[in-house]
Amino acid sequence: MKEYPRLLVLSNNSLSKSNSNGRTLGSLLQGWPKERLAQFAIMCIDPDFDVCENYYQVRDSEALKSILRGETCVTGINVKSSVSTIQQSSYGKSGKTAMKMLARNAVWNLGRWNGKRFKQWIDDFAPEAVMVQSGDSAFMLRLARKIACRRNIPLLMFNTEGYIFFDHNFLTHHWSDLLFFPIFKKQYYREFKKTIKTTAFAIYANDKLKNDYQSYFEHHADTIYTASSLEFHFKSSISKTPRISYLGNLGIKRPEALVEVGQVLQSISPDLHIDVYGNAKPESINLLNNAPGVEYKGFVSYDRVKEIIYESDILFHVEKNDSVLCKELRYAFSTKIADSICSGTPFVLYAPSHLACSQYVRETGAGWQVSTPVELKAILIEILDSHGIAAVSARAHETATNNHNGIKNAERFRQNVINAFR
Repeated sequence: MKEYPRLLVLSNNSLSKSNSNGRTLGSLLQGWPKERLAQFAIMCIDPDFDVCENYYQVRDSEALKSILRGETCVTGINVKSSVSTIQQSSYGKSGKTAMKMLARNAVWNLGRWNGKRFKQWIDDFAPEAVMVQSGDSAFMLRLARKIACRRNIPLLMFNTEGYIFFDHNFLTHHWSDLLFFPIFKKQYYREFKKTIKTTAFAIYANDKLKNDYQSYFEHHADTIYTASSLEFHFKSSISKTPRISYLGNLGIKRPEALVEVGQVLQSISPDLHIDVYGNAKPESINLLNNAPGVEYKGFVSYDRVKEIIYESDILFHVEKNDSVLCKELRYAFSTKIADSICSGTPFVLYAPSHLACSQYVRETGAGWQVSTPVELKAILIEILDSHGIAAVSARAHETATNNHNGIKNAERFRQNVINAFR
């Protein structure tokens, strides 16, 4: 128990190699004995049985059905391994309105799904600590807190989001928001505040997030950046016919930012373009297909993503400079940033300068961060001439070793769990 407490993890997504949230969580648990790990999740999509064998799933639809049918309709422990055919790259917001979220919280808090089977599953596992991945679901925070308090064991929080700092409606907009969003916000804030006051230790995805939460409520906390399994390949020059790539999420106006990148590339040379990989809405596909300097390639598997990263001469991550998005994305830190830095392929971040990811790239020097088309053109001309690549590559390797090493990060996480018992 002193080395590896029996840890119960609660999150929206299961541990998974094919889902970014699942990979991030799984990297923290690298090396944890499987028999000392269990997970409660709402979506077990391609669960990673190499990390954990003990899953308990209750889908949103099952929680709703349980109002009439009880816990007999929930998946429970009958979680099977399967290769997901679902394209994991999301478009952005998922139709969660304030009204729907309030109804969802009410259904889950009613607890008809939470019967003898679930309680027996927890009793059989006998957790010694609980960790919850904080999201936008008040009921998940409440559930984790109640389990920890009932069993008198430490509660830990893993947090990649800054919802409590948002003063705007960060959910999908709806005509009913005027009435329901203030209620949702109050409910969420109440549950989060109760949870963080109960938390023995919190892990944050970046320093900006950790520092702001420490200002909100002082507590024991640490930053552990997303780990990457990619091996570092040093690059000191760019090919004469460079391959430039973007791989990842194509929601939240990123296609518009990629159009700007394409325009800058074309202004340097008509032979330059950026290959864009990801799952996109039809209107975004149309925008990308008609943009000069952009070639939309569609969705590819994560295995293929890793191959393209190494085949590329320059990797991009982008965020659109938009007044609302700048508020919503200020703590954003894509998992692709860790993969990009750890690959050794020259990495450019085209995003507003105040975002957490922008500050990180500038402070570490692990890539190039620019915010305007003028800055982007100047930097790209330098990179294409292979100026400064060796120096940036050396800093990227140092950053990869210090901040994104899976073994080091997992050990740091384990030590934080141990500290929660002191």
